[in-house]
Amino acid sequence: MNTKLLAAVIALLILFAGCGESGTEEGQSEKIDLLSDNWPGWAIAYSGYREGQNPQKKIYPSQNEVLEDLKIIEKNWKIIRTYGADKHAQDILEVIHRENIDLKVMLGIWLDGEPEYIDDN
Repeated sequence: MNTKLLAAVIALLILFAGCGESGTEEGQSEKIDLLSDNWPGWAIAYSGYREGQNPQKKIYPSQNEVLEDLKIIEKNWKIIRTYGADKHAQDILEVIHRENIDLKVMLGIWLDGEPEYIDDN
């Protein structure tokens, strides 16, 4: 199995590992049907990069650009999933907290199999 495919499979396993259960007050697990009305909302993957911005060049969207995006997203979605745990993800979390935006975040990871980016993993 090639490195990129393996990384994608691992990321998906991590992402969905806890999606089927929710903790209760007593600490017990409660099954949640992800397609039922009890599910807190649909999720969408989010990356706020504009033309000329690039995570590998460390050129990230500004917090104002992130805020503009999140104000649009929160009208239709309850959860966003990021593609990485880098400066952009940190800005997303800071904007959500500072602006009291009603979104939950599933923090993703980006694993790059190219030798020049191994240290970034």
